[in-house]
Amino acid sequence: YGVNIYVENIKSALDKSVVASTNTNNFKLELNYDENQNQVLVIKIELAGSVEPDDSLRKKYLDIIIQTLQETSSEYNKLLRELKERVMPRVILFKYKDKENFGEESIKNKYL
Repeated sequence: YGVNIYVENIKSALDKSVVASTNTNNFKLELNYDENQNQVLVIKIELAGSVEPDDSLRKKYLDIIIQTLQETSSEYNKLLRELKERVMPRVILFKYKDKENFGEESIKNKYL
């Protein structure tokens, strides 16, 4: 949709006290498409050690990410007002060191 969403925006959301203790600050951003070929921002988040993914925690992350994007991007704010659900990111939570998504041993995060 032409909105720039930066790594720093998501990192800032993950650092908020509401969720900071539940994640490793390791995440991946992907741009996918839904069944109607609408763009969907997918945010994959690695949870901290013993934290289990569930719907209430995922909702908490979604809310804090949307709030942070609204605070940092007037473009996103405008799209959210106009397109509502179509521009909501999809948040997926993964257990600590999930082999498929976060199993690599690396000191630095990779941003694609």
